Amino acid sequence: MRLKEIIQKTGLNKRTIHFYIEEHFLTPKTDPSNGYYIFSEDDVERLKMLQQLRRADFSIKDIHAILKHPTSAYIYIKKQMEKLQKEQELLTRKIGSLQRLYDKLPVFVSSEAFSDAVFCTDFPDSTVALPPDLDSDVNLISLYLWGPFLNGITMSEYQKYLWDKLQKETAKVPSGTLLTMKDYLYSLTAEQLDHELQLRTRHIEEIAMLTQETMPAYVRKACQWIADCSESDAFAMTWKQDYHTHTLPLTRLYDSDFNSLMTELSPRFSDYYRNIHLCCDQIYDWLLSDDGADIFSRLSEQLGGYMDLCALHHGEIAALFGTGIVN
Repeated sequence: MRLKEIIQKTGLNKRTIHFYIEEHFLTPKTDPSNGYYIFSEDDVERLKMLQQLRRADFSIKDIHAILKHPTSAYIYIKKQMEKLQKEQELLTRKIGSLQRLYDKLPVFVSSEAFSDAVFCTDFPDSTVALPPDLDSDVNLISLYLWGPFLNGITMSEYQKYLWDKLQKETAKVPSGTLLTMKDYLYSLTAEQLDHELQLRTRHIEEIAMLTQETMPAYVRKACQWIADCSESDAFAMTWKQDYHTHTLPLTRLYDSDFNSLMTELSPRFSDYYRNIHLCCDQIYDWLLSDDGADIFSRLSEQLGGYMDLCALHHGEIAALFGTGIVN
């Protein structure tokens, strides 16, 4: 179809459509005889989607990020909701202030009367931060934590009930832990978040599929990775940098009482949970043996204050080899 028909179907003007083409949101074919664009139904749907996202006030930069890395969509939607909620709250307060100013004005308004009324009216400061919306934060963090275990699952009504219950349990986590996790997620670019979620999903699948026959080889690979990390200053720096903002809050949440709910909600989680603990038991046995004693000593010295190996904490040892050995 030609440009004129696209304009009729979408309501967009010629300039906007050409702008989206220049931004590489769509790449219509061209007629070799005259160079005019030839659009498809997919182009129409793409333009309508862009139109909807722009109506929600998403920036062109954010739309690019979401479309390139769709796993990051919930982060961008959450950020946009917070931005609009802040604007809405600010507008509501400004309207209230204007109403109070209006009510203070006398029948005849002189310059002095107007000045007095303005000075007696408080207008909101747009730089003041709103209190966090913890209910919304819980949903965001639940998606990040548990989403990879639910990949490809069509939820039954009972599973939806369990998911709601899981979020209610997440809401009981200390708010400081939730806000730390949220700040970490907000610090990631769409590409970084997409990469991390892909690695975590592959890591989960790999662990969940381990058998008695394949687990020994996996554990050996994990032990070799840990041995290499114990000699890497770059690894130690990254671990310490992420420990309080990501690793520690994540292990606290994974070690919570959510496991029974997730086991019922996702068979993949049940397999993962069983196998990751078996792997960690074997890795700890190695670290506490003569063969792993030097590695244990180096890690204790290298990560002192950022990991307590003597506590035999499965969450931290799992984070130590984590996605580093994903195939």
